[in-house]
Amino acid sequence: MAKHIKLKELLDFLKENRDKRFLITFHSMGDRDAVGSAIGLHECLPRSVIAAPDFITNSSKRMLKELGSKIELGFSFPQNIDGVIVVDANNFDALGPFKDRVADYGNKVLFVDHHLPQKNDEPQDAIMFDNEGYNSASSIVCDVLQKLRFKMSSDAATALINGIIADSSEFHNMYPKTFKQIADLLKTSGLRYDDLLARFD
Repeated sequence: MAKHIKLKELLDFLKENRDKRFLITFHSMGDRDAVGSAIGLHECLPRSVIAAPDFITNSSKRMLKELGSKIELGFSFPQNIDGVIVVDANNFDALGPFKDRVADYGNKVLFVDHHLPQKNDEPQDAIMFDNEGYNSASSIVCDVLQKLRFKMSSDAATALINGIIADSSEFHNMYPKTFKQIADLLKTSGLRYDDLLARFD
């Protein structure tokens, strides 16, 4: 049975593991929310590595190209890591080729998602933060960075905006706090909303 944690426990976990080297990954065929939330989470865990289990969508590729981000996105399972953090997924099956490798880490796996897992799909031994009060994994990561008061780069802010918007179904799936997050992220990114749409839509 997975261990489900609240937001405070997630914040404590990230503070306590600030200097650890994690693999940050996401579901197969990573979309902008998956890739954006991974880039944002890297701000909390700067020694960590981001890797996709297989490939990312064309819109994610365009986002990375526009960002010109210095953060490298790998496509192979890294060596010498302290654990795994999975964003925008809530079960091992979603991880494609990484499925078995991640499962081997047992209780050193943290899932961060905005969907509750089906009972039959819930990972065993893993730690889970799953809260449907957010519209996206990027919204969760934005909340985490703001609450921890970590300095956020322009690239990370732009990636998180992309993730939030991509999972909003043209703003149909939004909460009041999500609009506030977008306003804050736009300020950090240095972009106007029309600039964002022109560059990333």
